[in-house]
Amino acid sequence: MSIDVQNVVFRYPDGTTALEDVSLSFGAGERVAVVGQNGAGKTTLAKLMNGLLTPTEGRVVVNGVSTADQTTAMTARTVGYVFQNPDDQIFASTVEDELEYMPRYFKWNEEKTSAKLGRAVELTGIEEYLDVNPSDLPFAIKKFVAIATVIVNDCDYVILDEPTAGLDAIGTERLVDLVRELSDSGVGVITITHDMRFVADAFPRVVVMANRRLVMDGSAQTSSPPTRRSRPHGFAARRLRNCSATSAASPAHSRSPRSPGSWHESHPCPNGRRHRRRRRTGIDPPPVHRRRRHPRCQLRGRQRVPRTCCGEHHGMARSVQRNRH
Repeated sequence: MSIDVQNVVFRYPDGTTALEDVSLSFGAGERVAVVGQNGAGKTTLAKLMNGLLTPTEGRVVVNGVSTADQTTAMTARTVGYVFQNPDDQIFASTVEDELEYMPRYFKWNEEKTSAKLGRAVELTGIEEYLDVNPSDLPFAIKKFVAIATVIVNDCDYVILDEPTAGLDAIGTERLVDLVRELSDSGVGVITITHDMRFVADAFPRVVVMANRRLVMDGSAQTSSPPTRRSRPHGFAARRLRNCSATSAASPAHSRSPRSPGSWHESHPCPNGRRHRRRRRTGIDPPPVHRRRRHPRCQLRGRQRVPRTCCGEHHGMARSVQRNRH
């Protein structure tokens, strides 16, 4: 079983081209992240796999059947789609009614319905909200309710559109566990996201898109360095490598303190406490400054010594300094 995108070209009715000659394949149980700049064609590609859109040229084949040869409802039974905004797909008066809608539509028996609902509720952690109106829930909980409605359908593939938007660290951690559980059970998970930390933690395969085309298909570790001709590709690859390295070093992301022998120690300043306080980021040293001028004292126009600076880095006469102070 697989989703095969074969030389797909898609144009909207107004003539705008969203995809140009894209070919991909997604297997069952695979975890794939689709990343790229805004307008690269990520969401259009996902909707083509779900049957919401039909290719202008080429084919999208889901488990051996072309999406053009069946209705959107038939394709959606195999490829579930979770929208970025959960309000676009939640309509029932309670969470439990929302989860039971599709089993009733498919006329499942009570035993199968109970089993599917129990699994979806356990994976998403929404047990205490079954009797609550979804409109009264926080945005983050509604996202998990929307994910649960797709899991209940027992789809072979699940597409998540910006799933970490609006989630805190605890919600993102639960989402990572959910993605891994689905993959281990044979469900393919495809996500569209800009959250590179989430990608590095949960998705071994990364597809990078830019300018309506596929520019990279691999892992964060095998990404090529950035180039002038494909800057979005290189930027995403670099972000992924940084996140992967940080995740491997420590589970929790924390900034490392500035090491001894830093810029401040090699450029002593009697009044340097004020400068160091403003530049205490713990990531990179400050930018290189011009000779004989302190970086925090560079003012537009004439070279002046402000009151907050010691003045010794400017090489000016103390008399001038006293007059200005």
